[in-house]
Amino acid sequence: SLRGALEAERQAAAAAGMERKAEVQKARSELGEAVKGVNKERAARQEAEGRARESEARAGEAAAALEGLRKRHEAERGALQESAKEKGKLLDAERKAKADLEVRLLASEEAAAAKEAAARRLEERAREGAEAL
Repeated sequence: SLRGALEAERQAAAAAGMERKAEVQKARSELGEAVKGVNKERAARQEAEGRARESEARAGEAAAALEGLRKRHEAERGALQESAKEKGKLLDAERKAKADLEVRLLASEEAAAAKEAAARRLEERAREGAEAL
């Protein structure tokens, strides 16, 4: 019967259409999963890149801070060296002043001793002169 054959063909075509529909649905589902996977990977990569940028920025800040510390250390060392030079100059000046004082003191003591000796000689002459009279 022709009608039976047409009906069987229609049913076969409907079954094939349903099969194709199921395959398309399955392909769409797989594509959706693949897109989700790609999006997830992209998000993870972007997050990793963000962390890398933050790490680079922190490393740059640390390097700048370290450079600042190095410069400050050099400046402090220079100031200490300058201070040591000044202290050395002051100590030299103090030693020179002490030596000058000692020389003056000795000269003063010698002058005093010479005056005393001269005074004794004058007294002795005066005594001798008084005795002679």
